[in-house]
This record gives sequence, structure tokens and C-alpha cells, in this order.
Amino acid sequence: MIDMLRRLDERVDKTPRGPMNEPQSKSYNSSMLDAGSKSITETVIEALNDGRSPETIRIHEELVDCLWNQQQRPGQRNWNEGEPEGRTGLSEKIKTSFQKAIVHSLVFETIQGREGAIPKAFERTYSWIFQREPGELDGKQLWSSFPDWLENSTDQPYWITGKPGSGKSTLMKYILQHRLLKPHLQKWADNFALLITSYYAWVAGSDLQKSCEGLVRTLLYQVLQLNPSLVPEVAPRRWSLFLTLRRVTKMPPWQRWELEESFEVLLSKCGRTMRLALFIDGLDEFESPPLQVLELIQHINDRNGIKVCVASRQWTEFNDAFNLNPMLRMQELTTADMAHFVGVKFEGNRGFLELKTIFPTETARLVGDVVRKADGVFLWVSLVVKSLLEALTEGDGLVELQETVDQLPIDIAQLYDAILSRISSRNVTASSKLLVTFKTAVGPLSYLTLWLSDEKQSLNCDINSLFPHARSGIVDIMKRRLDSKTRGILEISPDGTVNFLHRTARDWALQPSVWEGICSRLPEGFDPYLLLLRAETIRLPEKANLRSNSMGLSWDMLNKSIWYASQVEDSPTNASELVRVLSKLNSEASDIAEPYLQHEGSVMSFYWPSTQEATQGIRARGNTFLGLMSQFCVLPYLKVKLEPEQNATKLKLRKNCTSLLENAVFGYPGINDPSVSSSYRISSSQRLETVSFLLERGFSPKEVMLNGNVIINEVRKRREKERYSESREYWAEVEKLLGARLGSKWRLKSLFGRKNDS
Repeated sequence: MIDMLRRLDERVDKTPRGPMNEPQSKSYNSSMLDAGSKSITETVIEALNDGRSPETIRIHEELVDCLWNQQQRPGQRNWNEGEPEGRTGLSEKIKTSFQKAIVHSLVFETIQGREGAIPKAFERTYSWIFQREPGELDGKQLWSSFPDWLENSTDQPYWITGKPGSGKSTLMKYILQHRLLKPHLQKWADNFALLITSYYAWVAGSDLQKSCEGLVRTLLYQVLQLNPSLVPEVAPRRWSLFLTLRRVTKMPPWQRWELEESFEVLLSKCGRTMRLALFIDGLDEFESPPLQVLELIQHINDRNGIKVCVASRQWTEFNDAFNLNPMLRMQELTTADMAHFVGVKFEGNRGFLELKTIFPTETARLVGDVVRKADGVFLWVSLVVKSLLEALTEGDGLVELQETVDQLPIDIAQLYDAILSRISSRNVTASSKLLVTFKTAVGPLSYLTLWLSDEKQSLNCDINSLFPHARSGIVDIMKRRLDSKTRGILEISPDGTVNFLHRTARDWALQPSVWEGICSRLPEGFDPYLLLLRAETIRLPEKANLRSNSMGLSWDMLNKSIWYASQVEDSPTNASELVRVLSKLNSEASDIAEPYLQHEGSVMSFYWPSTQEATQGIRARGNTFLGLMSQFCVLPYLKVKLEPEQNATKLKLRKNCTSLLENAVFGYPGINDPSVSSSYRISSSQRLETVSFLLERGFSPKEVMLNGNVIINEVRKRREKERYSESREYWAEVEKLLGARLGSKWRLKSLFGRKNDS
């Protein structure tokens, strides 16, 4: 790092100065520059933040590489030595902005999505959890006292368990929002600062909603948001970058090793300066194996000053780990809550009250039968009551109601079968379209995106003209539509995202036999990817208005949209519509990005696709829209735009633009790496087909890449160095395709002259 700063300082030396600005000593300590050389410091910092000069860009990259060197752990040196006491010349306000930026860098799109989707506890239910003395049956406590566990120093996690649909997540949310939680925990924390954190795992959510990495990232975010003063110690690499550059700047994305490093520092603080209470819902919803999840829980719980409460289904692995811990089983405790729920719901229905006046005993038995058949599964009660209320509103008599209850299956999956069978024949196709579109979507699906795809709105729809009252109306429309077309299997959460009613609904719907039945009802030619692409394209201007970065574009949304395009079935009908929608996307993105692409001499002055990597904190590379299509292997589009007569020799690209072949072969950095989880990965077969197509159109395997390497040589190097067999096979197939294009002369050269090939 010192060398790179000296190189910058040498550039400063060449700049004419007056006598008062003569450079001082070239001595560099851990604060990078001597505080007395203020003018040089400012000049160097300004140069480091200048993204136009190739030299300063390279030095900036070296600085980041140095700070993120895994071999140089923050504990091995005082990374922030000399920074306090005013040596940085930074105000507390600026340091606070640094802290906020680092905390915000931990945020991911769905970080709070699951909690919002969990229903609130019904009025006057679950209050028993805060009773000091638990209820008893035959002289035995029905559950472990929760207030006692909150207040006492114990090294055992509290386990909330129960059947699927018994209300575990609802209880966890009730606990976390209850006014008594903090007072009870404060008795345990004593005079230490108390931090309460939570994580709701969700198997149907994004990768970070169902992984150990997501758990660690969420906890770091919540703790640092509550106590930003911990940022310099917990995230020293990012803090040092900010102190060096003296401004909020783009940072490398969080990688697992850095998250683990920061998390270990955070855990070391517990018991010394603070107490941490951690509530984790859905251990069974993690994609990681149960034993791996338990290992992380145990690692956290082994630290001093930490208290952990977990909730999960009654899987063997969790039972073995927690069966001797303080615990409760939901299905053994909610009978009274369910009776209260059923009674209140029925008492609010005029048809039921009319029947109760005539048949008080029989209606009471009906309520009892519903609660009894539920067998502790609150979700079953909720679904059945909803069905019975509809029947009451339609005028069904007591006999019909009792027959309905008697015939309803106790098994929750069979209950979903019964619900699906009740969808009217006129709604069956619409139901399948909604369910398949929802399942196809990547990440959280907004009610607005589903409405746009289901309504098939015009591409020229002005999304920004929809005022709040109009959007509220669309929410009501979609709630009604999902209720009637899917019978409530899909619903809209309070945060506006569409979700399955419950984990059990997802498990049921994704059974091969059920899903095949749903898909068999789709109309011919239905393509959910094309509908989602249209919807995201219409919403692009709306997302741009919400952006605050200098590029104006939402690349999360663009990557998702173009990936949808890559999955559209290649058919004559689809191809024409696909080209039309993508042309609209290109036009909208160009309009949005135009004000930000006027930097003279910058690669970003070419086309908006050149901002793709710049927004990720990576050095920008020139690119085009056709380049993006090649990168994501959107073959139907490429076939239309690169007709046989439009070969590579006629396609003129600006200097410093990534070629179509380079885009197709290497894709977007990281997406093709099997060690990196990505929702936007393109299959090897699709990428190979795209490479083959471009070679047919005359693109040369000997093209020089932006980094100066020849494509075929770069492919060979990657094949030889690749650790993952899947990727190694891909590189071998690409090399075979490129070699075939070059012919026998290249094959001989590759066999006998490889080391000398350039």
C-alpha cells in the first residue's frame, strides 16, 4: 500500500507548486500519509477518488486488494492507529456517515421480508407465553417458563417446536413485538447494554433468507444499526478504506470470509461490553443441512453474554440437540387460543348467529369439532373457518356445515387438495397462470409486478403516473383475484410481496404430482418468463426514480429482467415479442442513464451497459446492449439482430468495448463460478450454444480481450487452473469449439507449441 501511495505522490511531485506547497518527507506510516503534508494528502486523496485515469483506477484497485488481503487480519496490526484525536481531520458528522454507509452495505433486498409476511397473533392469543407459572396437566408443567429463561443466566437455548402450521413463527413474532420482552431481558443483562436481534429463515425466499450466511449478515446489520460505534472494530477493512479516501465510496461486496471475520469480532464483544439476545425462527427452513445450522447455533451460544431462542419443526436432529433444553410444543398449548379464534370469527357472522339462536348446543358442538380436528394446527383452523364462513354467507344450514367439517381431511396437504378442487372450472386456467408466474419469479414478487404480468399492460404504460390511491386499488384487485383464483393459496403480505399462504402450502404445491397438475392447465404458448420481462420493463422507470446512485439504473432489476429474457422459449411467436420488449428496455435504460454518461474520456461515455460493473464497485468495462444479450445468452434476440449477412466483420464496436464473443464465453464476473450462489446463472449448454452461434457468424477465437489476452488462450488458462469439475468441463468444451473454428493448424500448435503460444 505504501508503494502505491508513493507512486501517487510522485505524480503529485510533477505538478508545479509554489514555495508553500513543496513536498515534505516521503515517510508513510499506518495512517498512510504524514498529517503535516496536508496539501499532498489532499492531492493524493483526490487522485485516489478520480475514476478516470487508468493509473489511479489501478492504484485504487490495489488499495482495495491490499485492505481485503485475507492473510492480513485486522488483529495483526493497529489498522486505525492514530486516526482518533483529530489526525484524520474528519468531523464526527462525516464519520457517522461512514458508519451508516458500512451498515447499509450489509442490507439485502429481503432482509426484513419474512417478518412482514408472518401474520400477527389473533387478539388475546399467545398471552400465556409471558405467564410466570406455566399451566399444568396431571401435575406436570406443559412448558418451560419463558420469563424465567429470559431473566436467568443460562447457557441453554430455548426451543419452540411444533407441527407444521401450529403457529411457531406467529408466536416468535408475538414475542419479539411484546412490551414485556425487553424488561425481562434487562434483568439478565443487568448494567450491560442490551441488544435484541432476530432472523426469520424462509425456505421460499432468497438465498440470504435461508442460509447461515444470511443469518450472520442480518445479525451484523441489526447489531451495527443499533450500535454504530462498533463499526470501526467490526468492519476494520471498510473503515480503513473510508479513512484513506476521506469519503463514502463504493466497497467490494461482502464475501463469506469477511462476514465470518466481522461476526467473530462481534461475538467477542458480547459479555464484555454488551449482552445479545438472539431469536431465530425456522431452523428447518435453512437450505444448509440441519447439523450445519446447529453447529452455527452452538458456536454462537457458547460465547458469554449471549442468549438464544430458536423455533423449528420437530425434526430428529433438532430434537436430539434441544430435547433437554427449556422448551414448548405448540400443538399442546393452543387449544384455548383456537377455540377463542373460532368463536370470535363465527360470532362475527350473521348467518352463524341466526343458527346459534335456533341451535345453541349444535353450534357449540360445531366449534368444538373444528378445534378438535385441528389437533393443534392453527393453520388448519384458519383455512377451515374461512371455508365455513363462506358457506354460512351463502346460507348453508347446520347439517351442511357439520357434513363439511366431518368430511374435511385432517392432513394439511389433503386439505390443500380439497381447496384446489373447489376452484371453479372458469378460474382453473387463471389459477395455474398465477401460481406458475409466482413460482417462476426470482426473488420477492411484488403485487404490482404480478398485476402487470397478469393484466398484460401495454409496454407504454406510464408506471410513474400511478398515484398512491391507484396503487392501493391495485392491491385490492390483486387480493380479490388471488383469493378467488387460488382460494387463498397465494396471498399478499403487508409489505406488498406475493407469497404462499404458508410453508406447508409451498411444500404441497411443489410436490411433482400436484405441480404437474397445475401446469397441465396452462394455455398453449404461455411463457411466464416473457410476461415477467414485460412487467419488469414497464417498472424500470419507477425503480430508476427510487435510485440514489450516480448511475440512475437499478442493475438488480436489469440483471433479473435480462435473465428472464434468457429463459424465454425460442419460438417464432415469442421471438418477435421478445425483440419488441427488449428494444423497449434498451430505450428506457438509455433515457435513464443518459445524464450520467457524459464523462469525457470515460468508458461509461459509450453505452449504458458499461455501468453494469461500475455499480458493483468494479472497474467499468465498455459494453453494448448486444454485448449484454451475448453475456446472458439471449439467443432468440441475437438470431434476429445478427442475421447471416450481419457478420462479425460488419459489426463495428467502439474501442475498449467488450466483444460479443468475450461476453458469451465469460459471462458476468462471478455468475459462472459454481462456488458463488447466483439466481442468474446461465446453463453451460445454453452458453455453449451461444458461443457456437457467434462463431458461425464469424467472430474469431483470436480476438483480443479488454485485458489484453487472446480469448482462446484465456480459456485454456482457466481450464488448466479450474478447481471445480463442472467449470473445467465447460472450459474444455469452449476450447474445443474455438479450436474447431481455427482448424487443424491450431490443434497441432496447441499440442506441441502451447508454452510458446501467445
